[in-house]
Amino acid sequence: IFVKTCFSARLGFYQPPTCLKCAHATSVPKKSPPNKCNRLILWRKNATIPLHPTTLEDNIVFIQCHVAHLLLKGACVDGVVWDKRCKRLLSSSLSSKW
Repeated sequence: IFVKTCFSARLGFYQPPTCLKCAHATSVPKKSPPNKCNRLILWRKNATIPLHPTTLEDNIVFIQCHVAHLLLKGACVDGVVWDKRCKRLLSSSLSSKW
């Protein structure tokens, strides 16, 4: 999972946008990813902290693939939003960190 997260970062993503299966499905012509993929992917609570195994312990959360997609679109999911300007997961009350 750490390698997949680093791979996404190398491609320019602060957070993995989808799981590998959905990423593959969207890259194959005439194939589409499932509407609600429940595979878990690793996200960082604060994406400004550099990726390194020693810095992940208190900075990770596992979310479902479809939730990642919603958060990246700006949706609030279970009281959590992705602040793309600050590159952090925040609670829906804008001032507090998640």
